[in-house]
Amino acid sequence: MSFQPKFEQLNLKERVEPLKVQSVVECKANESYESFAKILSTVAKVTCLGAEALAGELRYSGRVIFNIVYVDNDGKLRKSECGAEFSHRAERPDILPSFAVDMNMEIDSTELKQVNGQLFLSAIVTANAEISVKNSFGYLAGGEGLVFKTEEINVSRSVGSSKGNFEVSEEFDINDAIGDILSYNAEAIVLSTQAGIGCIVSEGEIYLSVTAERASDGEIIGECKIYPFRMELEIEESMPNMKAVSCCNIAGAKFEVVVDTDRNKSAVSVEFNLEIKGEVFDSSAVEKVSDVYSTSNELNLTTQSLSGNNLAATCVFAEKVHGAAVMNEQFENDVRIMFCSNERAN
Repeated sequence: MSFQPKFEQLNLKERVEPLKVQSVVECKANESYESFAKILSTVAKVTCLGAEALAGELRYSGRVIFNIVYVDNDGKLRKSECGAEFSHRAERPDILPSFAVDMNMEIDSTELKQVNGQLFLSAIVTANAEISVKNSFGYLAGGEGLVFKTEEINVSRSVGSSKGNFEVSEEFDINDAIGDILSYNAEAIVLSTQAGIGCIVSEGEIYLSVTAERASDGEIIGECKIYPFRMELEIEESMPNMKAVSCCNIAGAKFEVVVDTDRNKSAVSVEFNLEIKGEVFDSSAVEKVSDVYSTSNELNLTTQSLSGNNLAATCVFAEKVHGAAVMNEQFENDVRIMFCSNERAN
């Protein structure tokens, strides 16, 4: 007696062991070392330009922009920017070209040094790679000419992911005529993610701090702002009954300042470049054969286990932190702190 088994296909996305590597990126300042009478702060920002998996290794590239706030030899506040692109590779035997790579980069520390009358800046870049692989296998779901027992199991899996860049424009006023924006720091936090039809909706807030120079006396002033955002990221497989997760990174920001000298005010326009990554997860029932028998043929039933990643829940946590700042100089009692920003200059 002939029989015809029926097989179905199941695809799961599995994350393998992540990879964390560090590299040093160096850049030469545009000004000579003698131009810097005193360096107040140095900040480095890193942007990932690409990452790919090859046989036994991971290759990635990025760009680091250094911002220096300093006092020149005339006692005036100045800023200087320089940048460098870099590429790096990390070896690991189990990495295959079929692996997908999601790379996040951050600056671990910065350092300054003087070489032959030039100021060199270096940053330690930490690259965190999330690596995943798509597993696919066929399972016995039934058939003709067979006696079988079936059971229903619940399978949760990633069904789609995407990333995109969005422009967000905001404006704010400063109650002073400013000479220049010396530096800024901007972070974007996702507070909620909802799955929709063919897209996910990512909502969160942008936290911006700006350090500027007052035009009248050259003093440092600062502004801190919070801007909400709501973006739709297209993911074709998304449906409202699914779970979704997203994260946001500020890839860059552009500032434009218009000073009204008559009113002694400044209007600041800022354009953020947001990079949003999202993923959608679905949970569905799958009917599989747990036991099978044939009255006329000898069968060899094999089993296989396959793991995948599932989104159980998403949570947002907030925590207040505080600490003490150690000053290198002694100050009188009437000295006031005008603004705090950036990292310390090493």
